[in-house]
Amino acid sequence: MTDEILTRRMHETRAQGKNRRGKPRKMWIEGVREAAEERNIQWEDIVKGIAENRRLLQKITQEKKTGD
Repeated sequence: MTDEILTRRMHETRAQGKNRRGKPRKMWIEGVREAAEERNIQWEDIVKGIAENRRLLQKITQEKKTGD
């Protein structure tokens, strides 16, 4: 039950602080979706992978940051 609550909180959390004028900040899940699209990975596979292996999420987001 605790993992379920934590997962939901992470999914629904937005960045803290005041936004500047213009485009709103992205949620972390939007970054994961963009990384998946760039690598031609299906969204369902990402969700399943996140549930099964958190290291997959770390790898995808780290590659997105470094541009590899």
